[in-house]
Amino acid sequence: RISGKVPMEVSAVGKRCAQVRQVARQLQQVLRKVSGQTADLGALVAAAFPERVARSTSTLGRYVLRDGTVCLVSDVSLRTEPLLAIAQLYKSDVTLAAPLSAS
Repeated sequence: RISGKVPMEVSAVGKRCAQVRQVARQLQQVLRKVSGQTADLGALVAAAFPERVARSTSTLGRYVLRDGTVCLVSDVSLRTEPLLAIAQLYKSDVTLAAPLSAS
């Protein structure tokens, strides 16, 4: 058995792993609800990360999250979508998202 203080890097990794496990559990719950139905990827991401639903602004590629934070989408295939469910965000840059229907 190792004794002494745990390095901060190890603690940070452990906390991140716990966060990943929590998100995985949330996604499993959503998948159970939509099994047997055609799953809409945007709806799935929005269910997992409701705080990351973003609406477009008048500036192409610029979106506003539910909390008012502005983020930028560089993916050409997504920049014209009116609503996005953002799965991954680095600072203010959207790195992974899916279109979200308004219904």
